[in-house]
Amino acid sequence: SNLVIQLLPREGTVEAPEVAPVRDRVLRLIAAEPKAKVTRAFGDEGAGDLRSKDGRSGLILVHVGGTADEAADTAKRIIAGLPTDPNVTVRAGGSLGVQQEIRDKVKHDLKTSESIAVPISLAVLVVVFG
Repeated sequence: SNLVIQLLPREGTVEAPEVAPVRDRVLRLIAAEPKAKVTRAFGDEGAGDLRSKDGRSGLILVHVGGTADEAADTAKRIIAGLPTDPNVTVRAGGSLGVQQEIRDKVKHDLKTSESIAVPISLAVLVVVFG
């Protein structure tokens, strides 16, 4: 599995009734992507290891296929479509989840550095060349 989705209820455990609809939305989102497949999920028979010992966290393991670029694009769509819910926090991890987080951070940092570097470069050029 190269994408891991974590569900964390704000109160109670992953067995709480407010977690099931969020889990179902995540599973439908993944099912809608032809290159993504849920390999195992908490709540499945025999998947007790995907639930934390205290029951406060559950994992959904996803395999995203295709080339590296196709997998990254599919993961990006899945992560962007993850549901927001006031009672359950949904997070993405795994190699593709981390890769997407790094890309977003680099893109943000490049915008910030360019917004600082360009004006300074122009000011230096004006001072040097008058």
